[in-house]
Amino acid sequence: MKKIINFLIFGYIFAICPDGTNIDDCGNCWMPYCYNVVTHDVSYDLGETECSNDNNTLIWVIPSESPNDPFFNNNAYCSGSCPDGYYVDDCGNCWMGYCYTLFSPGLNGDGPHSVYYDLTPEECESYGYGFYPPGSAGDPYWNSNCTFDCNGVIDGTSTLDDCGICDGDNSTCTDCAGVINGDAMIDDCGICQSSYCYDFVTHQTNTDFPCDGAMEMLVEANSPSNPNWNSSCGNCVPDCSGSDCGDDGCGGSCGTCGDNQSCENGTCTDMNTDCNGIINGSAMVDDCGDCQSSYCYDYVSHQVSFGACDGPTQMFVEANSPSNPYWNQSCTDCAGVVNGSSMVDECGVCDGDNSSCTDCNGIINGTSMEDACGVCDGDGSTCADCNGVVNGGAMVDDCGDCQSSYCYDYVSHQVS
Repeated sequence: MKKIINFLIFGYIFAICPDGTNIDDCGNCWMPYCYNVVTHDVSYDLGETECSNDNNTLIWVIPSESPNDPFFNNNAYCSGSCPDGYYVDDCGNCWMGYCYTLFSPGLNGDGPHSVYYDLTPEECESYGYGFYPPGSAGDPYWNSNCTFDCNGVIDGTSTLDDCGICDGDNSTCTDCAGVINGDAMIDDCGICQSSYCYDFVTHQTNTDFPCDGAMEMLVEANSPSNPNWNSSCGNCVPDCSGSDCGDDGCGGSCGTCGDNQSCENGTCTDMNTDCNGIINGSAMVDDCGDCQSSYCYDYVSHQVSFGACDGPTQMFVEANSPSNPYWNQSCTDCAGVVNGSSMVDECGVCDGDNSSCTDCNGIINGTSMEDACGVCDGDGSTCADCNGVVNGGAMVDDCGDCQSSYCYDYVSHQVS
């Protein structure tokens, strides 16, 4: 077997094809090989001088030169398919895997760093070598024939604009005169000024760059030699240094602020917007998540209004004032706890169990009542004595007569 020394296994030098291979019109790289016309076996590890035998059945095939080579410029391998034993990369090109000896001696006297293409992965590993499918780490050729756009997409359509921006619109390097990569500049008066060529003999100007006339000089837009720079400002030179907004000192503006911003000393400052959407308003969100507004309260008429509290009997009640009965009103429970869990029962008792208005039959707010004998819905008969007195002491004697208890005065012998 032949030692292959011209394949850059761990190199970082990228090429269209490895040395010794031939690129076809499809971008595939094909190696010369030894072909047996009888057995149809192909060997990539035999060199041209080794490709011979006594039967003259071996021929040396250079893919780009042999009309009988089945691989070179084969349309079948131009559309993402590859011959057996090859791998297709992301660009649709075919690559072979290889067996690499690294620092170990090769076969049949070959030295370290030998590469073999005819060994299967199993055969390669049986010798203690490493098999590397194309695309393995360090492979410099995998995807090397791809066409990438500026976003790194294979065969993508994104392109760099004239400013060098991917998918750009040239706006990042277009000057105020609309010239890409031009040198026109806006002066302090807000006027777009361009550079020009000046003939210091004829005093003529032109924009026929470069200024290569014998008497010509380039006058840049903001050059002190350019009389047009800031000329439209009159005697007043606008000054916006350090300012994003506000007056430029000449009646112009240094810029405008965004929505909900105000200009404070040349700086755009965010304005506070309350929960009602009013800039610098006084409305606040209470602990229940409700937006509460401040208001005016007339403590004589008990009327509420919004606006200036300038009436003689008006007072201003802030949204979160303890005097505002609406603050936290929607989520305060019956025990006065904000976001508490206490509730009024059906009897109107906070944290009650309905027992205070449940009648003797267990009906909430029912009308049934116990009689004097403790009987629900009773008529008092179950505890009336023989005289009809509820819970009375009269009793029927053995003769069947109703006898009442009485008081006896054992001196006067009076009964009461």
